[in-house]
Amino acid sequence: MKLLETYILRRVGQMFLVALLPVLAIIWTTQVLQRINLVTDSGQSIGSFAKLATLILPSIIPVVLPFALVIGVTQTLTTMNNDSELAVIDAAGARRSIILRPILVLAAVISVFSFLVDNVVEPKAKTGARQMIAAAYADLLSTVIEEKNFRRIDTGLYVQISERLAGRVLKGLFVVDERDPAFELIYYAREGAVDAKGTSLIMHDG
Repeated sequence: MKLLETYILRRVGQMFLVALLPVLAIIWTTQVLQRINLVTDSGQSIGSFAKLATLILPSIIPVVLPFALVIGVTQTLTTMNNDSELAVIDAAGARRSIILRPILVLAAVISVFSFLVDNVVEPKAKTGARQMIAAAYADLLSTVIEEKNFRRIDTGLYVQISERLAGRVLKGLFVVDERDPAFELIYYAREGAVDAKGTSLIMHDG
């Protein structure tokens, strides 16, 4: 790669990072704050919260990368044009490929990285996040929810228990599920329990 191409690649890469990091931080913070009530209500540690926040990150990165690349390229070329750098390059008889090649190289690298994150890292991260959320819900059911009071577990999901016994056994379970706007589900069971893995609620005699 020629010196001029390296110069353009470095400038585009720097502007790409400047555009990427703030936007990524804002979107990531917004997504994390949506789950903070789950972590605090179920008594999870700060380490669990940090792990959940990390697992959310791979789902955001592929969405933000293209926008950051467009901003980086546009801002770099606009600045070079305003500083007459593009005019000097053209007057020197350089081909347009000198400007296009570093941009295409960076775009190809970002595309490969985005593909790997989207198809390798994100599925594993989503599985881990679901397992953590399920475990937090189980802890919320078995240890936190007050007896004979309705408690909102998630958007459109409410639970009431009449009595809590040892071994994560629950008496008088009443569950209202309104997460699907098309219909409402209401469950009642005389007895239920959170399984040994802490990921599922099993109801009996309902």
